[in-house]
Amino acid sequence: MDLDSSLNNNVPTTSSAQPLPEGKVKLVSGDGLVFIVDEDAARVSTTLRGMLDSEGDFTETTSRTIHLREISGRALERCCSYFYYKMQYSTTPSRAIPQFEVAPELALELLMASNYLDM
Repeated sequence: MDLDSSLNNNVPTTSSAQPLPEGKVKLVSGDGLVFIVDEDAARVSTTLRGMLDSEGDFTETTSRTIHLREISGRALERCCSYFYYKMQYSTTPSRAIPQFEVAPELALELLMASNYLDM
């Protein structure tokens, strides 16, 4: 799978050689897929927020790159999509929010990833 191709129109990917744009965070899956997301979107996850806000000279804080070795690229892609979904509908009345679709074959893996990311 080509890292420079987009897996989802809302979640761009990039190779690790490209510089990270301002206000972006790089998430790297266990199988090496790289997702560049808005920092505000990444902060939907309590776990990622904690990593980005850590005091000290941690790699995640200084490089804005977070390696998620236990999460596959396909699960991380859906998590990234959910970050934007959550931001988009955070102020919408619950009856007007469309369902966030999850493929049945991805459900367990996504449940474990979302549990780790605390989202």
